[in-house]
Amino acid sequence: MSSSAYPSSGSGRSFSIIICTLFVHLFFNRQRFRAEGILIPNLHKALPLCVMLNDISDTLKISDLTYKVVAFSEISNFNADECVDWATEMIFLGYDTPSLRILAGLDKPTNFFEVTGYLPEVLLSLNLTQKMGDEATLSYCSYYIKKIANSDNIRNNLTHVYQFCQARDYEKLVYDFYLLHWAWDDIDYGNDYTPYWESAKKDNIEKIVVETAIKWAEENEQHYTQHRVWQNGG
Repeated sequence: MSSSAYPSSGSGRSFSIIICTLFVHLFFNRQRFRAEGILIPNLHKALPLCVMLNDISDTLKISDLTYKVVAFSEISNFNADECVDWATEMIFLGYDTPSLRILAGLDKPTNFFEVTGYLPEVLLSLNLTQKMGDEATLSYCSYYIKKIANSDNIRNNLTHVYQFCQARDYEKLVYDFYLLHWAWDDIDYGNDYTPYWESAKKDNIEKIVVETAIKWAEENEQHYTQHRVWQNGG
């Protein structure tokens, strides 16, 4: 898989997220703080720190939330609050457009229609492709499935994909994960055999789930990946 399509991770990036989240919150709410008599001086001095932290982490990767955000128009229970989190992360990572800053500055809980009204313009400004139809399904689910492939909170992320599959009338594109969810449930219940995934046993179910996720991600990457050409400043 192409590393350019994935966000970076690690302590440097985690630390930059903490600092830059605070900066973005203070910056976009500075007028409200002043109106309430709360003085936040020298905000402009914090900007070089955020830039420096961006340099420490891998800048111009994309937030992993991107894969959910670009599918917003096809997801019935889309969480608009995550778009504010996504916009804020994208700013940490070095992206900067007027519409992205507006989105990052919205208060949560958000107004769904306000957020989804901004999103097409924001995505266009970043040269990100809004996904439709099956590609939207693959993009949205890739958020969870790539985490499974990386052995990140496997059971919880599997449950998210299972719930999505069930809500979409047993979505065929992720149906294997529906079966694996029930297979794991059978095993947890004490069954030595599960008809949902016949080779699954107590000692290999987690490995099967991870390997299935890796294979799925490799086979579908061409449909959910983003080919960015955005450059800082334009």
